Amino acid sequence: SYTWVFPSEGQFNWADGYMILAEAPHVDAAYAWLNYSLQGDVFWLMLRDFPYSNPNRAALEYAKANQPELYAEYINSPMTNTPAENWAAGHWIEDVGEAMPAYDQLWTEVKGE
Repeated sequence: SYTWVFPSEGQFNWADGYMILAEAPHVDAAYAWLNYSLQGDVFWLMLRDFPYSNPNRAALEYAKANQPELYAEYINSPMTNTPAENWAAGHWIEDVGEAMPAYDQLWTEVKGE
């Protein structure tokens, strides 16, 4: 068992997303996969298999109707359904560009590796 805690200084916020490369060799197949995977009865598997916030309303409705225990677990968890005040207090991760090797070195030192 574990407890989810939001630091008083604010947590790191980030967002994942899908994309198709401009030079993708099979764009139609990529769109077909995206259209399939974003269907509510498919995307709800993200709720089941990954503890992420899920922005797909169709997936949430599917889970609510077909997997009520999973839906309740998702809705009642601050880990997957982060309260608005915690999002607002959070800090969005920014691309540090060419400074990335310095950040990597510092983090390696913090970890003691």
